[in-house]
Amino acid sequence: MTIDGCLRVGSLVVCHAGEVRSELLAVFRDDMLQTERVPDVIHNVPPGVWVEAAELRAPGRHIADRLDVMGVNAAQVLAGLDRRIKIGTGPFDEVFLTEESEYSIAEIREEEALLGAMSAQDWVDWLAATPGDPDATSDRSLGTRGWLLNLIAGWDARHRLRAVLLAFPDAEVVVDITEHMESEPESLASESQEAAREEAATHAPMIVLTEGKTDAEIWGAPGSTGTKEEM
Repeated sequence: MTIDGCLRVGSLVVCHAGEVRSELLAVFRDDMLQTERVPDVIHNVPPGVWVEAAELRAPGRHIADRLDVMGVNAAQVLAGLDRRIKIGTGPFDEVFLTEESEYSIAEIREEEALLGAMSAQDWVDWLAATPGDPDATSDRSLGTRGWLLNLIAGWDARHRLRAVLLAFPDAEVVVDITEHMESEPESLASESQEAAREEAATHAPMIVLTEGKTDAEIWGAPGSTGTKEEM
């Protein structure tokens, strides 16, 4: 087990500790929890100090199915990927380019051309073909794992997870929740699901049922026919 707060698909880090929030933890179930006593290597403590590490673990296909039910499905994610890829195709401001070196301009134009010919499915296929060594994500040259992941940087964590699972459907999904141990780890997933439901309910429109046109007008629903109105 690792203690770093990251979400991983296989060995690939999808999200770092600060991005692991309740809406992501809600994808898991309480019975996916695994705990183990491990040496504490991330806090500034003397050698030999141990800590109870906790992870939520599940097969990638299982997590993909749960994301699909939540509305973060393959079709939606591929469409979102296509939009993100097209953003990188420019056209770039010529004034901006004049401030770059000739070498940088050549790189920008090369990336622009690559993205212009690239589809969301290409992104998935290329990511699946990248080497899995830990240093691969630090390489940002065109077509590398690091470059591909940078295209989805800043995207909602669940969408990033679903996109990576398109490339690695059989990998195990693991999220370290050791730093969340102030909560009860045995119920962290279900508590996160409840928090996500409450958040969704807060932003959902209020539905007001009325019996007649006059009732709807009193409630301030302009243009109502007196059947069902949103406020």
